Amino acid sequence: MNETFVYVPFETLVEAQVFVGANYQQKVTITPQGGGPYPPIEGHGGEDKEIGHWMIPTGAAEAGKEGFLIKVAVENNDGSGWKVAPVVVSRRCSAAAFTAFFLVSEDSTDRDWNDCVVMFSWSTPLGGAADSG
Repeated sequence: MNETFVYVPFETLVEAQVFVGANYQQKVTITPQGGGPYPPIEGHGGEDKEIGHWMIPTGAAEAGKEGFLIKVAVENNDGSGWKVAPVVVSRRCSAAAFTAFFLVSEDSTDRDWNDCVVMFSWSTPLGGAADSG
């Protein structure tokens, strides 16, 4: 399984929502630092259909660390077995106390890069640690 590594702020409750826009089955697995993998979310369906989400508590800050590490694996199945999906991660965008970024993947059928989308988002009080991201 090929994984993408993302960092989110410490001391924050992060929501990871999974959306699909594909006929092929999509599967997302996340593994927060210091823990085992969360139960995978899988499904397929119409344009930007939400198929599930996780709430991820990130714990206390750790000296010398960039942020709280989350490993993300995205796979798809065209009927012949699970395959690793190519993934692109967006930059963070913020509005006031809300921050989000996206991980998008393509299952190689139409090159629209919306087959599986994972949106990570969180809110922090203005002036908090997450403002610097």
